[in-house]
Amino acid sequence: MGRRRLARTGHFRHRPRPQRGALTVLPLALSYQACYRIHAGDFELAAALADEADAISAAVGSAPMVYPALVLSAWRGQEAQAHRLTAAARAEAAARGEDVRSPSPTMPSPSCTTGWPATTPH
Repeated sequence: MGRRRLARTGHFRHRPRPQRGALTVLPLALSYQACYRIHAGDFELAAALADEADAISAAVGSAPMVYPALVLSAWRGQEAQAHRLTAAARAEAAARGEDVRSPSPTMPSPSCTTGWPATTPH
């Protein structure tokens, strides 16, 4: 059944249409790729991918993808940067009404996994 046939039957009128489309999924895909690149040792490409994910998230009004930047700062040994990113991510998540408490001392926060990168050995 093609799109034209469904459109004539009115089927599309009753289905919600995403306003932002694939742009809401793209930051997540870029973040996954950035994390892969971090573990592969390609920090420059990882940083570029993380920046792109952040820019797209901001453009569509989604929550920022902070995980790659946190992990990257930890792998680079930038402890102060990791702490700043952690504090900012927790504040932003709290402002959105997300629970930023960790369920246990050894488990990172469920909403923004900001707990462990600052403690990752360099």
